[in-house]
Amino acid sequence: MTATFDCEAAAVFFATLQNGMSLLARDGGGEAALMAVAGSGSPALEGMTRDHRSG
Repeated sequence: MTATFDCEAAAVFFATLQNGMSLLARDGGGEAALMAVAGSGSPALEGMTRDHRSG
């Protein structure tokens, strides 16, 4: 990652995603719902890192 990548924002995003998934699971969300949420994390990370890759 380049020096301009916002590591704190990425960490907050993933902590929020994990917390939301935990609440969803606790409240009875099924595997399909949890997998859909997890699947949304990859494109989001792609978007956050696209302009900050070194090399």
